[in-house]
Amino acid sequence: MKREYLAVLVVCFATGLTLASDKKMSIKNKYLNLPVTYNEDDRTSIEIIIDGKGEIWLDCYLADKEPDFWVFVDVSEFKGKEAVIRSDRDDKTEGLKQIYQSDKRDYLYDLYQEKHRPQLHFSTMRGWM
Repeated sequence: MKREYLAVLVVCFATGLTLASDKKMSIKNKYLNLPVTYNEDDRTSIEIIIDGKGEIWLDCYLADKEPDFWVFVDVSEFKGKEAVIRSDRDDKTEGLKQIYQSDKRDYLYDLYQEKHRPQLHFSTMRGWM
């Protein structure tokens, strides 16, 4: 089954076809905000296709439920273009639905107050060094 699904993904990526689980949107804002979890079982590869061409690829732990934190992708150079956001996993539709656009990173209101953030030494604003 996995081999057949992989073949379908390769065809879709190569031909520009969209899958039912893809998230489609017109880029209107500076950031795409993605929900992320610490659960390693949620690891997925994301492709952001702009006007039919793959432009951004990233690996993350895409949260299907309440995220542990949010990360952003600056898509300002693609404003006014059509985007398709695709996961390599067909069980990530809930995570894709949570992705949203904004000109601000609204989730920074509780910066340095997150549950898993170390409080006794330096830690980066987002991600790892």
